[in-house]
Amino acid sequence: MDTPSRSTETLDQVRPREVVALRPGRVALRIVSRGQERLETVERRRVTIGAHESCAIVIADPAVSAAHCELQLGEYGSMLRDCNSKNGTWHNGASIRETWLGVGQSFRLGNCTVTLEEISNVEVPVSTLDHFGGMHGVGPIMGELFAKLERIAASDLNVLCKGEPGTGKELLAQSIHRESNRSSGPFVAVDCKSFNREDIDGALFGRGDRAGALENAHRGTLFLSEVMTLPLEAQAKLSRCLENHAVRRMGTSTEQEIDLRVISATSQDPIPALDTGLFIAELLYRLASSQVEIPALRDRDDGNIIMLANVFLQEISKKAGRTLTLDRSACLLLDLHTWPGNVLELLEVVTAAAATSSTDTIRDRDITIITKGRPRIEEYAEAIESTRRIPELFGQPWDDAKKEFGRLYATHLMTASQGSVLRAAFQAGVHRNTIARLLREDDDSE
Repeated sequence: MDTPSRSTETLDQVRPREVVALRPGRVALRIVSRGQERLETVERRRVTIGAHESCAIVIADPAVSAAHCELQLGEYGSMLRDCNSKNGTWHNGASIRETWLGVGQSFRLGNCTVTLEEISNVEVPVSTLDHFGGMHGVGPIMGELFAKLERIAASDLNVLCKGEPGTGKELLAQSIHRESNRSSGPFVAVDCKSFNREDIDGALFGRGDRAGALENAHRGTLFLSEVMTLPLEAQAKLSRCLENHAVRRMGTSTEQEIDLRVISATSQDPIPALDTGLFIAELLYRLASSQVEIPALRDRDDGNIIMLANVFLQEISKKAGRTLTLDRSACLLLDLHTWPGNVLELLEVVTAAAATSSTDTIRDRDITIITKGRPRIEEYAEAIESTRRIPELFGQPWDDAKKEFGRLYATHLMTASQGSVLRAAFQAGVHRNTIARLLREDDDSE
C-alpha cells in the first residue's frame, strides 16, 4: 500500500503573510451642543476631534480648535489627549493633558459635551511576521502596521508618516524603499529642519552645477524628515516639481525630469498648520497619497520593549564579540518605563548598559534611564474624580461602593500609566485581568 508523500514545504513557506484579527477600532460618541444632540460612529483607532474638516469628528464651534483633542481606543476604554487646544479639554471639572476615559464617561470641549458610548472591535489584516525591513515588533498593533507597509511598499504611492520623535520614521522609510520596486535606486534623506531658509532651496532643488535631493533621488526614494518645517516658498516649489515630474536648479533655466517616490515624515499634526496657512494644502495632498502612523513605544502591545531591547543587544553582541542578555530585573525596569523618547531612547539606554556592564548579563543596576519614568499619579489628580467621589461612597450600600471604588482606582492607575494595563497592574500588585475587570462598570462578579 502506497503511503502519501509528505510535503517538503516548511511552515514559513506555507504560512500566509497576513491573517485577520480583531482589535478595538469602532467608537460611538454622543455629542451635545447648544441643546442639539447627535450620535457619531467612527471606525478608527485614533479619533481626532476638532473644527477642521479633516478631523474624524468635526465640531463647528468657535471655541473648538482646529485639532482640539484625540481619543486613542483601547480594549477597556480610551486615552483622551488634548492637542494643545486654545481653550482646553475638560474632564471632571478640570483641564486635562491626558486621562483615561471609560465607556459611559464624558468630557467637554468648547460648548460641547462628548460621551463615550461604546467601543467595539473591527477586523483588520495583521502580518504574521515580526518585522518589516529593519523594523521589529510583536502583537496586533505592529502586525497591523507591518501588513499595511507591505501593501504600501508594493505600490508606488507617496507616503506621509506621522509619529512622535524617536519612533523610527526614517527606518520605516528605508524599509519601504528596500521592499519596493525602487530598491535598486538611491535612497536620499533630507532633514528639512536642519536647513535655514536660504539653504533649503539648494538642498532640495539644486543650484548651478550642483544637483539637489530631488535629482539625486531619481528612480529611487526621497525621504523628507520634518516636512512641516519647510518654508512656504519651498513648499510651493516642491508641489510644482511633484506635479510636473521635473525640477529646475536655482540659477538655471533648464528643467530636469525626475521619477521618484517621496516618503515624508512629521512629528506634528498637519491640521493646525493647514488651518493657519503655514502649510500648503496642495502639497500635503501630493505627499499624503498614503498615510502611516507609527505608534509610540508606550502604545504598543506588551512584549515590544523587551523584544526591541534584545534585538539591539544582538547587534551590539555581534560587534563586540560578546553574548549579552538581560536578566529579569533589567527586563522589569525597561518594561515599566513609559519611554517618552521612544525607540531611540531605548536604543541609547541599552547601548549604554551594554558598554558599562561588568558582565554579559545586564541587571537593573547597569541601566540608567535619563528621562522621567512613570508619570506620578499626583500629576494627574486634577483629572481624576476619585478624590472627590470617595466621600460619596460612604452613603452607598457596600457592594455598590466597592464596585465604584474599584472602577475609580483602576481609572486612576490607567491614567498614570498612560493606558498600559501591564504597568497599572504592576503598580497595583494584581494580575492585569483584575484591572480589566475593575474598569468594566457593568461587571457583576463578586
